[in-house]
Amino acid sequence: MADTPAGLLNNRYALTTVIRSGGMATITRAFDTKENCVVAIKRMKPAANSRRQYAALDAVEYDRAVNTRLKAIVADPEIAQAPIELDNVSAKDPKLDSEKVDVLKKALGEFELLAIEGPPGTGKTALIAEIIVQWLERHPKHRILLASQTHIALDNVLDRVSELGAMPDVVRIGRADDPRIADSAKPFILEHKVERWIAEVRTSAEKAMAKWADAHGVDRSAVTLGMQVELLIRIADIATVIRRQAGNAFSRDILALKRIVRRANVFRSAVALVFRNAKCQSGNILNPVNRL
Repeated sequence: MADTPAGLLNNRYALTTVIRSGGMATITRAFDTKENCVVAIKRMKPAANSRRQYAALDAVEYDRAVNTRLKAIVADPEIAQAPIELDNVSAKDPKLDSEKVDVLKKALGEFELLAIEGPPGTGKTALIAEIIVQWLERHPKHRILLASQTHIALDNVLDRVSELGAMPDVVRIGRADDPRIADSAKPFILEHKVERWIAEVRTSAEKAMAKWADAHGVDRSAVTLGMQVELLIRIADIATVIRRQAGNAFSRDILALKRIVRRANVFRSAVALVFRNAKCQSGNILNPVNRL
């Protein structure tokens, strides 16, 4: 079924409110303009969502989940180890009430699996942000995967984390042109972060290479060209890591990085020609970059 320019589904149903959304379908209340009555319409979610959900269930069923005890805990929650609360924990957000601080103490302690349940409007977003900030303060080398069924819920958490004044290094998954992603979250999209990473690496590398070239009496232009090749190679390495960790989740980003890799091969040939003309050994130029 598809929406029509008039705003009706199948030129007949006026959608009003979502009754339930979950699993593989969404049930929406609608007005049937032909029969002049209210109906409920079930719409299946995109096939990609279904495939991801089936893959997740398959991973749990065959013990491929990160938490190897997840299947056993879901089957019998009583076997889960009780969380060990931390003492002397205080909230950074002064609006967080005592009940949520108690949950925070459990979340920051040792636990196997922790589920927090609450109706809308009870402050779960603020609590999630508090957990993220305080967990990373205690474990700065850890990584956190934040997932949600909606973009707005995800971006609200990022906004709350930012308000706490301790924004971690965040990568927001999504397309840069996706209107569902909040403007406040756009700077964290992978595409934009790669652009900033390139600029930062280039600035740092240019300073280091200029200093090295002057110290060794090497032509700066040849060094700069070699540096550009090495930078593109590093970006290619990023593409490899993304491909291994995320599969098809970043397919568009990976394709873009593959194009950069092809450009790197062209630069390699150009650098080799410059080095031959200058009677320089390419290894002497590129090796210092590897040590940056």
